[in-house]
Amino acid sequence: MTGKYQRISLIFKTSRLTDNGDGINVSVEFHAAEYQLQMQCYSEAVRRMIPNISEVKATLQFLQPIPSLEYEYPSSMISEASSNQQIQAVMNRIGRCGSDPVSFAASTGKQCLRCTFHDLCPEGSAYLSNKT
Repeated sequence: MTGKYQRISLIFKTSRLTDNGDGINVSVEFHAAEYQLQMQCYSEAVRRMIPNISEVKATLQFLQPIPSLEYEYPSSMISEASSNQQIQAVMNRIGRCGSDPVSFAASTGKQCLRCTFHDLCPEGSAYLSNKT
């Protein structure tokens, strides 16, 4: 077969985008940065599952507040080299921490509102206590 294969990784997100006076684009960019590693992992998985693929595109589809608001990652950000580099960096960080979850620095924020591990995370519990 000599055809050209192309695959788009389209991920639907229910994160609520907010305009805090900086414009909705700032919120989109913020969320896109948060999901970058996830999209790089998906892009790399697509490349491994479809060996003859010529191009992978990764797009976030935000469902709120404006349906059909999309963010397409630049090809350089989800390229095989970039994806592998970022994935390897995360794996190295995890490896350096060993199996001790206390070695991971907690990153508190809005994600704590959705998290179900409050009883295991003192930082997240403290964050939530300050929010109520």
